[in-house]
Amino acid sequence: MKQYFITLLGILGLSLYTNGQTLHTPDEITKIIKKSITYYDFQKDKNVAQGKMLDILANDYYFQISDEKEDQELDQYSLEADPKLYSKYLKAHKYQTATKYKKARKTYNKLLKTLPNHAGFMTQIGWTYFYENNNTEAVKWANKALRTNHIHYPAYVLLTNIYLKSQKIDEAMATVTKAHLLNRNDRKIILLLKKVYVQKRLIYDDSWAFVKEYEMTKKSDNKIDIRYNGEPWRAYAACQAMWEYEPYYKQKMVIVNEDEEGLRYHEALLNMAIAYENWGDLKHKKKFNMGKALQKAVKEQMIQEFILYEIKLAENPKLGFYFSEDEINTLAKYILTVKSLKIPENKQIGKEH
Repeated sequence: MKQYFITLLGILGLSLYTNGQTLHTPDEITKIIKKSITYYDFQKDKNVAQGKMLDILANDYYFQISDEKEDQELDQYSLEADPKLYSKYLKAHKYQTATKYKKARKTYNKLLKTLPNHAGFMTQIGWTYFYENNNTEAVKWANKALRTNHIHYPAYVLLTNIYLKSQKIDEAMATVTKAHLLNRNDRKIILLLKKVYVQKRLIYDDSWAFVKEYEMTKKSDNKIDIRYNGEPWRAYAACQAMWEYEPYYKQKMVIVNEDEEGLRYHEALLNMAIAYENWGDLKHKKKFNMGKALQKAVKEQMIQEFILYEIKLAENPKLGFYFSEDEINTLAKYILTVKSLKIPENKQIGKEH
């Protein structure tokens, strides 16, 4: 994971630094805009949100990182491509649904003779033991699946259910978080994660997502129209406009590890955080939950984690397949620290959680 080590000298500070380089604040960007030969026309527009559907990994596909290839290429395929195998799989699944678990295991084991490294079949065998209340065998098969294929998130889902049933909440939190990071946008996994987290008096806050609420349009060589919804998005858009349209702006910035996109996000988000802090519209400020989370990310020096989890991983969930163990642990900490809200001790946990 590429890192920018940020020291934010107070959320209202006049200087922002990354790798010894000064980043621009909203006030400084305003000065650049005033001196520019380009006219930036800012217009408020509450209907400017650029919503889009997030990619969800298909559960009928099998994903595995190929260890035989130097570039760690992702292999993915569906059993439907092989009618004979798929027919046997459906037979096993039918037995499993009918609670004929021994027959289901027998069929899954036959499938494993054909595809001995298929973690999906191992996980399903684990589920049959789980339904028989044989947690020892269920854990054994889930772990076997993960040793075979460390990115097989359904095995983490199985382990989570086992630990949750056994009231091993810490273990359940670890496994469900890994499952979530390997399939970021899957709603069933998110619901399971919320069910586990609430046991630790934590609410996974999915009341907001990083949905751009600004739009930039180049009208001519010296005029840029910018529509935005709220002052935080105005500050964010203004910063992005400097990178996109202002001559020599990006050339003056020190790009680390050739990650221009990462630095652009970083500077724009820090500008958004400052604008949110200074936002005088208290009614809308109170409703802007992303601003609260961003403030927390700045305080905890987790802007890079914010970018990776809220933007990049949400847009491309397959990135999770390439995370190292350290990166998974860092993002798990982000989810606990920034993305989750603590339930006060004097508040009873209700069904709505």
